[in-house]
Amino acid sequence: MSFNGGQTGAKNAVEWLKQDRMTKIADLESQIRGFQMQKVSNEVATNLLHQDLAVRKNHIDVLTRRLEQVCSKVESRYHKEIQGLKDFFRIWKKNCL
Repeated sequence: MSFNGGQTGAKNAVEWLKQDRMTKIADLESQIRGFQMQKVSNEVATNLLHQDLAVRKNHIDVLTRRLEQVCSKVESRYHKEIQGLKDFFRIWKKNCL
């Protein structure tokens, strides 16, 4: 085996290692780009979900206020009716006794 043959083999091995590393680097860079794209997509989805949540919370607040108004009106109406019945029975009781 000549010295030159050994150098050629070593050069081939070094060249192969360089090529292998370049391929792995390219693969990793491709993965990174994919992860970055997925991250952006996830951030967009998260922002949309936050906006949707804010809209839904606002809608819940509006519905809660409406329900409170309805409850207040119903309570007031029944309070007036009950007071009217109490007055009626008080007058009836006075007239019967």
